[in-house]
Amino acid sequence: MSVAMVNTKGPAEVLPLKTDALTNDQEAGTVDKAKPSFFRSTLFQILVVGLCAFCAPGIWSAMNGLGVGGSQSPNLINSANALLYAFMTVTCFAGPWVTNAIGFRYTLSLGSIGYPLYAAGLYLNNRTGATWLVYFGSVACGISAGLFWSVEGAIATGYPEQQKRGRYIATWFTFRNFGNIIGGAISLSLNHADNKRGKIGYEAYQAFIAIQCLGLLFGLLLSNPDKVQRDDGTWIQTSKGSIHWQTELRAMWKHLSSKSILLLTPLFWYFGWIQAYPGTYLATYFTVRSRALASLLSAIVGTLATWLAGSLVDVPWRYMDMGRDYTE
Repeated sequence: MSVAMVNTKGPAEVLPLKTDALTNDQEAGTVDKAKPSFFRSTLFQILVVGLCAFCAPGIWSAMNGLGVGGSQSPNLINSANALLYAFMTVTCFAGPWVTNAIGFRYTLSLGSIGYPLYAAGLYLNNRTGATWLVYFGSVACGISAGLFWSVEGAIATGYPEQQKRGRYIATWFTFRNFGNIIGGAISLSLNHADNKRGKIGYEAYQAFIAIQCLGLLFGLLLSNPDKVQRDDGTWIQTSKGSIHWQTELRAMWKHLSSKSILLLTPLFWYFGWIQAYPGTYLATYFTVRSRALASLLSAIVGTLATWLAGSLVDVPWRYMDMGRDYTE
């Protein structure tokens, strides 16, 4: 997602969010040397987006890590998830317009709304067999998740200082994986004696819904980029006015057609495809207890790998020799 800045001396021009340490404030010699407030620091913003990622997509991943959302019927949840991703694909592209209209803070909070509705649908289906809330929750989650995913990535990559970006991104993903870890631990503790195939106990869904509802509140703690000060005293460059939708569309197309995005597209497709198959496999061939254990262990290994990768990204030779530039 691109956060734009309007050039008031001429036609509106979209500039990407500055992700390096050098900003226009530095060039103008107006760097604020005062120590930033912790609540306006980049670290606090990463902790906030991490908590939201823990409550919303993290717990969602924990449920799906149980095998088709912990349900007994793979067909129902696979259909619901297909519906979810269809709506999410559309709203991901709408994310920049929504963020430019209402700001990062409210977009992040709004993006958390649909997740507990998805979990509520699974809970109702588990207790009564009703399917209508499963589909309604999937649509609601797909609409809000598209906004959430578009804005959380912009925060995690655009807010931090260059030399800390890898570790901060690792922190963000660690919180997301903690959702898997906590969710897997809750499910395993509630289903450790259930050594048979089928659906998980409904008590796990009650815990999941309660945690996911917190994401809406945590999102309101975020500061919009114009109020965030980095450790070097610089402020994040942001939009100074409204941006026409055609200008935003051209900026999005420029990024989508860039070499770096095109090269990463096969990896994006790979990540999307692998979401569907493990859940169906687990639900079909493994017991409830085994599925809960798989959800927990995969999250633990993923967290360790995330921190390893984040530390390697911040190795000095990498950004000095290769000259990383995320604005191209």
